[in-house]
Amino acid sequence: VKGDSLTVTARFHFTQYEVRHIVDPAKVGNYNAEDPEYKKYTASGRNIVVSPAMKAKALEIVGNETNPYLQAEKLYWYVVSHPYSNVPHVRLSATNTPESVYMHETGFGDCGTQSMYFAALCRSLGIPARAIGGYQLVPGYEGPHFWSEYYLPGYGWIPNDVTIAEGAEWSYEASDDDRHQYKDFYARNLDPYRYIIQKDVDVPLTPFS
Repeated sequence: VKGDSLTVTARFHFTQYEVRHIVDPAKVGNYNAEDPEYKKYTASGRNIVVSPAMKAKALEIVGNETNPYLQAEKLYWYVVSHPYSNVPHVRLSATNTPESVYMHETGFGDCGTQSMYFAALCRSLGIPARAIGGYQLVPGYEGPHFWSEYYLPGYGWIPNDVTIAEGAEWSYEASDDDRHQYKDFYARNLDPYRYIIQKDVDVPLTPFS
């Protein structure tokens, strides 16, 4: 009936847990380049772009390092060095500008852009990576958020969160060692307040007909 309204309520529960990884670079295995998952998460996408320019930047960052774990660590610290910035997502969409390319060219990025940039740098070196979208559910500070994961043979998907790591710079009472320890935690670990909605930011959202 015209004028009527419908209220829909959904209840759910989930188990939360902290994720921690201790990685020995010498124990990282070799990638199977023929694996469909490897191909998927090292390919260029709509927002996670693999290009000659992206690869050149990644190689500049990692230098002579060839171990994928140590390469990913270097890429992480590079992206963390860029301050969080608001991003004109509507303009990027309207101009068909990929999120990772925008940060590569400007240095500016929010959680989504930073995560996609990190993933793009990894993919350009043959390291499977993806941006994870969902919610960070810190009690009293819940909100949508993006972070990253990259894959290491023998270890699986290793999470990191460059945006939350930058939060160390917002503490006036922390020492330099405190800030470094906080950032280092988010290089391969994750707090328990995460709810994942998507693992592929380049999947087209096409409604069913």
